[in-house]
Amino acid sequence: MSRSTKAAMREHILDCARELFALHGLNKTTRRHIARKAGLDRASELRRHFDTKEEIYAAVVQRYGKELFADLENAVNAADTAEAKLQAFVSTRYRFIRKITVTTPAILEQGPTMFPLIIRSLREYRWKMQELLESVFRVGVDAGDFELENIELLSRAMLQSLRGMDSAMVYDGEEAGLEAAQLELVRAIVHGIRRRADWQVPPP
Repeated sequence: MSRSTKAAMREHILDCARELFALHGLNKTTRRHIARKAGLDRASELRRHFDTKEEIYAAVVQRYGKELFADLENAVNAADTAEAKLQAFVSTRYRFIRKITVTTPAILEQGPTMFPLIIRSLREYRWKMQELLESVFRVGVDAGDFELENIELLSRAMLQSLRGMDSAMVYDGEEAGLEAAQLELVRAIVHGIRRRADWQVPPP
């Protein structure tokens, strides 16, 4: 099998696995199911591409991360000001995760027990998202709109706060008002880091 053919088959397997995981979740999807869906004669043929079912699941999760990051980049680049970019980042991220939660709930059916595997699978894109968020804060600083000392620390804290809210939506079903709450977080952050000269009340 040529390298290009092997790569194409790997992507085909991931397409099939993603569909099965979305319908049945990780536990109820077997290697045999994936092999049959992919048109392979035996489940053992999957080992040419993936050693375990969990490795396939991790690759599917990485795909979600790649798609989310692409959406975030597009949304951020389309916005004009740093504040608008932050709002675009938060809203795009929320709506992507909500779409997965609503349309493919079985992907996340095991709840917090899947966190370690999901976190490992998304490590690359978690760093990319933080770097993207840092770049947005730098836009605000360079434009003279924001005043802050540690962009990296603020970006990390903001993402951790958003992930905590994600957990409430994905695993606890607490969706009502969540996007508004995340945007309120953006407003609070922007208010705190806006250059003082921009909002101080002028003397009478």
